Amino acid sequence: MHSEGSGSGSGSLSDFAPLREPLNSPVIIEISGKLISLKFSNKENDADVKFLETLEYCVFNSNIGLWQITDYRNNLQLIQQYFGTRIVRKTDGVTSKIPKTDGATPSHPISNPHNSYNEIRLEITTKKIFLKMPKNSPRGITDSLPQPLLNENIQRGKADISFLNSFKYTRFNKATFLWEVPNYKNTLQIIKEYFGARINEIKEQENQQSEIIKKEKRKQKPNTVEIEIINSKHIVVYFPFSFEHVKKMKTLPLYYYQAEDKSWKFPYTENILSELESYFKKFNYTIECTHTSVKDKGSKEKKNYGNERQIPEEYLEKLKLIRYSDNTIRTYTVAFTDFINYYSSKKLDEITQEDIKNYLLYLVEKRKVSSSFQNQIINAIHPVGLK
Repeated sequence: MHSEGSGSGSGSLSDFAPLREPLNSPVIIEISGKLISLKFSNKENDADVKFLETLEYCVFNSNIGLWQITDYRNNLQLIQQYFGTRIVRKTDGVTSKIPKTDGATPSHPISNPHNSYNEIRLEITTKKIFLKMPKNSPRGITDSLPQPLLNENIQRGKADISFLNSFKYTRFNKATFLWEVPNYKNTLQIIKEYFGARINEIKEQENQQSEIIKKEKRKQKPNTVEIEIINSKHIVVYFPFSFEHVKKMKTLPLYYYQAEDKSWKFPYTENILSELESYFKKFNYTIECTHTSVKDKGSKEKKNYGNERQIPEEYLEKLKLIRYSDNTIRTYTVAFTDFINYYSSKKLDEITQEDIKNYLLYLVEKRKVSSSFQNQIINAIHPVGLK
């Protein structure tokens, strides 16, 4: 049985000497860049297999019947010493399954530089090498490929996978469809020399770690609730995590959770501010309230109409019949109140689809509301059949 993994180390050549094949049993090798492809003219003996398994980055590719060894450290020298005069370099007069290479650019022997499906992309960080390879049988193009080229693609893909698996702790990430290889010592150099001209893109992110460090994470103060009032328009709340607190936040109208700093954002009203303060005081938290001024990205038009028009009782009854939660009813009530007061001079049954469209454009272009508020308006209109 052949071992399809990386070698575990190097042994003494004298350990294998008694079991070598006769000198007239040649071993065919081809060197392409840092990749050594090796084939036995006859069936190899146990000593040969044991020797090859001691080499680092050595795998047997059963798909093409070749031993593939990366010329790492002194692998080539050890092979030359062990096999000695049995080595036959591939020439045009020797028949073997080792394909020809032009020798111009280091690459895998079965790789066709003119095959567009050979393209390899690398992304390099300080700790990992991310590698994107094409599929062995690209969907949608297999029928148009000549059979020899299709077979070559499949063989090449299997050989590439064997090569990558020769590195310790290599894995294929099914979520990102990327191969992840630890960036140890000269691993990157070996990969570059193996794939050669097939690599069409390399992205290096040497400063990735430092950029993450630069972005300082906000630390939550223990037993403290921080309430930040921004431009007298928004309330941002930071508090020690608790499912009970989260549940409470979701009962307040027009809430928005900001995952990047784990804060909760609300429109600024005295009622919301008072309710937040009275709620957190029950837990004996220290409450720190600050006012900050932030420059707006763009001028927003202020709301130029009031909320005098009241929501019809029929609307509230319909929300209850649909079995919306109390929190949802409260949110939709605020949103629908804004909508009907925008058209305060029109009866509800007089409001058209065009009116709804113009109101939404007004919210987006003039008042620059968030997408979440816009969606709440749309959902609030839906129960009365105006959507």
